[in-house]
Amino acid sequence: MRRTILVASAVLLLALGTSAMGLGVRLDDCSALPPETRLLEMYPDLTSACDSIVQLDGHRYLRMNAELRQVRDDLLVLRFKGTRRDMVLSPGAAEPFVPGGGNGGLSPAPPAGSALNVYVPEKDALGMFAEPGKHDGSSVPVAVEPAEPLEKRIATYTCCPRRVPWYPIPEFMPMTAGPLPLLGLLGASLLGIGAALRHRRLHRG
Repeated sequence: MRRTILVASAVLLLALGTSAMGLGVRLDDCSALPPETRLLEMYPDLTSACDSIVQLDGHRYLRMNAELRQVRDDLLVLRFKGTRRDMVLSPGAAEPFVPGGGNGGLSPAPPAGSALNVYVPEKDALGMFAEPGKHDGSSVPVAVEPAEPLEKRIATYTCCPRRVPWYPIPEFMPMTAGPLPLLGLLGASLLGIGAALRHRRLHRG
């Protein structure tokens, strides 16, 4: 009986561990990328974002960590971990590769600031992260899921309708100045002008 309980517990823990890994089967970390995929060599700022290499249906994908910066018209603006790279993803893809995943985007979209896992085909990684002027314009199907383990949703997107956002993304910074100093300066200026005019009239009289 005790052995049966131990076996059942091990199976349950293995299942939980597998589900926590997200999409696909983990093969290795990103340091094991093949020589022809010189992603981290060319773009070392992506080292923190590249979590692992996973396999799905015989194909290899990079599991990337990103933060959702903004949602606009179902488009996602992401920033990859440890970088200043903002990228726009459009919902759906011509060739979705996620079994049972949505092809119309995450609905509802997670709130801004949410952590996401982005799955990028290994063979397309260099093209996806190429500088705007060096990109050949081809689209790349990617999969996106919330990193929160309790929220099991995944959907297919296409990178990238635009290489960078076409509108400003607000940086949340504290407001260090208000309108009161400006109003005070204006009041002091008016008082000075009034005193100068009064002094001039007194001297003329």
